[in-house]
Amino acid sequence: MHQFRLDSALVYFRMLYEQEPDNQEYIGTIAAIENAQRVQLEQEERLRAAQIELDQFLRTYYDQARLFYDKKYYSAASDLLKLIFDIQPGNEAALALQGEIHAAEERDIAAYTDSAKAAEAAGDRIAIIEACDHVLSLDSSNVWAKQARERALAGMDIAKHLNVGIDLFNKGQTAEA
Repeated sequence: MHQFRLDSALVYFRMLYEQEPDNQEYIGTIAAIENAQRVQLEQEERLRAAQIELDQFLRTYYDQARLFYDKKYYSAASDLLKLIFDIQPGNEAALALQGEIHAAEERDIAAYTDSAKAAEAAGDRIAIIEACDHVLSLDSSNVWAKQARERALAGMDIAKHLNVGIDLFNKGQTAEA
């Protein structure tokens, strides 16, 4: 009983009680052990219920992170993964998704960078700015994208572009405008 092996202690005290049914110490000890077992079972049940609830929260966070990842909202997906890691740092599914997010971000950055370079070669400043904005949304510290965007903005005569756009619109060429 002192080692908290309550099942064994209960068996032995019941054997003693069968030999001395009038011994109040045995009766009290059996009742105390049964009470301790009941309390222990209640605590274990609460612990199991809490674990189930925690697992459900983690699964919900993971599912939401996966949904954001699938929609290419990498930052939101990463934020949800941080919540999972705060609770369970070694969560394998979350670690795997985190790796997928980093790989997807790198692929997208490379694709938008290539697009910006192609637009730069073609002299399409608007496409350069759009591609650089995408890169910067994925990596706000990307020096090349900041510089390319600034070069495109500096070389753009806004008034000229606005006048050409208005003329094209007046001529019915709305897509080009």
